[in-house]
Amino acid sequence: MEKVQRPWVAPVVVATMAAAIGIAQAAIPDSNGVIHACYKGNGAIRVVNSAADCTANETALTWNQTGLQGVPGPAGATGPSGLSGYEVINNTQNGALQVGGNVDLVATCPTGKKVLGGGYVVPSVSDTAPLSRPEPGNTAWRVSFHSNGGSGAVSVYAICASVN
Repeated sequence: MEKVQRPWVAPVVVATMAAAIGIAQAAIPDSNGVIHACYKGNGAIRVVNSAADCTANETALTWNQTGLQGVPGPAGATGPSGLSGYEVINNTQNGALQVGGNVDLVATCPTGKKVLGGGYVVPSVSDTAPLSRPEPGNTAWRVSFHSNGGSGAVSVYAICASVN
């Protein structure tokens, strides 16, 4: 079997790779977002880096990468009104928690408002609150305190707002 030699393959491969590298390095669009092209009378268009790349028998064309601002669309539907009347309600009972004792305390939101969250303050870092939660109906915050050696004032607060 005879070996077929194709001396033109290597130059074609090199030329193709050089063209691909040139295209990859082209700045299209340019730094101002403008795209440049050259147009021939036969309908052929080629994209170039600059209008200066067009030959004498080509017409330079340019256009922006980003078009003109469109007409504003219609207004969207009104969304829900959300929250209003945010406030924090605090209920403090001085001397309510005795050493080794338990006490429940509730902070109630004003009429028409819902509780969004709540919290508490204990007299001592060793004291605990095994229960801290909203009341049924979400109109108050309840905390159950337990003394582990501390005594004194306990405080519960409710974060309230009108929810529409």
